[in-house]
Amino acid sequence: MKKVLILAFIILTLIIACKQTPKQEQVQTPPAVSAEEPKEDTTETAEISGAEKSDKGIGPIKELKLAAIDQNMVKTGEQLFQSKCALCHTLDQKKVGPPLRDEMEEHSPEFIMNLLLNTEEMQQKNEHMKAEVKEYVTVMPDPELTQDQARAILEYLRSAVETEPKK
Repeated sequence: MKKVLILAFIILTLIIACKQTPKQEQVQTPPAVSAEEPKEDTTETAEISGAEKSDKGIGPIKELKLAAIDQNMVKTGEQLFQSKCALCHTLDQKKVGPPLRDEMEEHSPEFIMNLLLNTEEMQQKNEHMKAEVKEYVTVMPDPELTQDQARAILEYLRSAVETEPKK
């Protein structure tokens, strides 16, 4: 019983920590990217395959065409990632949540964006996310991001996956 209480306390602490953002930390958001007017993809990308890549998730992003990586968005996304995601996620190692390189390779950009913007509903209704919650025995707290902030995190993750070797 004592172990269960300690485990519950640790999980609750991590969930609270993931939701908190220091107030003095102001992150500039990149220019708006409209979900209705996606940018043309001008880069060669690997062929998307599998059922997971066709799953766009549940949320406001219906289609997102990716262009070359925007370094300004990468900088903003990295700051947001460090403040909102890094406690629970890394690129290549399991922590409280799954390794994000795997998630980026398995899922469409729309899925990632919808997860960041519609976290609770995705975990309740999307089959992949229900399995993740079961596997990791915790839910991802809502990062409370704007669409521009979620897009910046996606851009940071795209850049990190492309430039950092798998560990």
